[in-house]
Amino acid sequence: MPIKKVNQYDPRVQRTHELLMRSFEALLSEKRAIASISVGDIAQRATVNRATFYAHFTNKEALLHCWIKEKFQEFVLPKLADQDQVGQTRLQVVARVIFEFIALVQSHRKRINRSFDPLFDAVLQQEIYQLVLGILQTTRKGQGRQQQRLANMISWTIFGAAMQRSGRAHKENVEEVIEFIMNGLSQH
Repeated sequence: MPIKKVNQYDPRVQRTHELLMRSFEALLSEKRAIASISVGDIAQRATVNRATFYAHFTNKEALLHCWIKEKFQEFVLPKLADQDQVGQTRLQVVARVIFEFIALVQSHRKRINRSFDPLFDAVLQQEIYQLVLGILQTTRKGQGRQQQRLANMISWTIFGAAMQRSGRAHKENVEEVIEFIMNGLSQH
């Protein structure tokens, strides 16, 4: 579990969490590699001690997990809140936003040690899965297990296509990729 059990509703805990996150982000913005940023660096920048850091996060990877998740939600959720579509149209909006987010993030991943790639990918894929599952639960009838399987397949497809597209010199047309994904979905 990335975040330790603290009273997340306590304003002091929220302020400290925010200080730690901003500290980490400031260190990243200085173009430092994640591997070179220590817990001590983060705590010092946040003006807290290491024990306070460990009261919130089990380690630096847990902080990174939380940071990726928060950045994803800060970017994606406001863009989705403005949309009134349902069903496949909603999934198309999600796919477009995911493509945009992953393209933006790929430029920053160069500073992330390759050993953090699996964590980074797992957090993003899980967040995409949760979005897709939420859409399916509100727009499709069916058993929970079927919706979970379908959400898993759709989220991996969107994630994989976005990652593949972001790594290519020749960028495929996002709309064509999304149309391909949606056509495959409509046949099931």
